[in-house]
Amino acid sequence: MSGYLPFDTSNPFSFVAMTTLGAIFGFPPISVLNLAAGVQFDIFVGTGLFLVGSTIGAVATLFIVQNLLRGLLLRNMTSWRSKWEAVDSAIAKEGPLVIVGLLRLSPAMPFTLCNIILGLTRVDMGSYTLGTAVGLLPFSFVYSYVGSVGQKAASGGMSFDDPLQLTITAVGLVATIALTYKVGHIAQNALKGAQEDAKK
Repeated sequence: MSGYLPFDTSNPFSFVAMTTLGAIFGFPPISVLNLAAGVQFDIFVGTGLFLVGSTIGAVATLFIVQNLLRGLLLRNMTSWRSKWEAVDSAIAKEGPLVIVGLLRLSPAMPFTLCNIILGLTRVDMGSYTLGTAVGLLPFSFVYSYVGSVGQKAASGGMSFDDPLQLTITAVGLVATIALTYKVGHIAQNALKGAQEDAKK
């Protein structure tokens, strides 16, 4: 995986730093970084490192938007006005922690764009940080799991001659992805409902 990214993914500190930058600028894509976390650090450590880096990046983006770029973005993101106003209304009605968590669980909006949109709302830093970390956890785990399984298969750490091991791995992978997709779908519907209720 390191050969496809412009940095040393095997170093935990550089990985967290690059994930932070990816969360702020949208490159490298955080989905790629999440897979790299599983490849380099296995499931649990990879998930933890990715969560730390992406949450720091999200918090940094919120701070920058709220304190430095808010006026500029409001003047130039007119096509997104209805989106951030709907999110802002939902935050006021349902609470920032709930809405931020649902946005992170829902795959409908790119991560960096979501950070910017939230920066234009009335969300507070504490709820934003906690909602981001908790909401990212399911998908972070799945991507790290996929990366870890792929690494083991590629390096010969998984025996394809053992049907039991292969079956358990395949079933676990499919079940994890299916569950996460279902959670994301539920979150997306709940978020849509919250935004519609906030307009009433």
